[in-house]
Amino acid sequence: MMSLRTRLMAFVLLVLTVLAVMFCAVAYWKMSDALSSAIRNEITQAANNKASFVAEWVSTRQKIVAATLPRFGTGELQPVLDQARDAGGFDDMYIGQPDKTMTQFTGAAKVPDGYDPTGRPWYLAAKDATGPIASPPYIDAATKRPIITFAQARKDGGQLVAVAGET
Repeated sequence: MMSLRTRLMAFVLLVLTVLAVMFCAVAYWKMSDALSSAIRNEITQAANNKASFVAEWVSTRQKIVAATLPRFGTGELQPVLDQARDAGGFDDMYIGQPDKTMTQFTGAAKVPDGYDPTGRPWYLAAKDATGPIASPPYIDAATKRPIITFAQARKDGGQLVAVAGET
């Protein structure tokens, strides 16, 4: 038979063990909650930063494309397209007109004979828009690769004059 002192010591040890387990469980729960919250915040911040970067990237590309349009009809377009292509680091820079002509930057991949820019997805999307667009993905006529074009139309007196685009 155990003495009163032994039973009392066992009881105190049992209480201390239960308290230690409870404190550990509460600490684990609080730490887990804090870590989960910190991870969520980090993910949200990273996603917001990436979204901001992409929005700025798209905006810059659209501004460069739009900058070529006022130059349309004022002389040689190829130097303007060359400069815009170099400034934006684009693969291609071009302007299509309603008369089905197309002017490309100096080193552009040759489009097939009989190429009609007015039927291309980038031209069709931009001519109906009131501002800059990003086309849906389509197959490039020259390279036969899938691409997306940033484009914008120029309208004078409501009449379509040209559509500038870049890939």
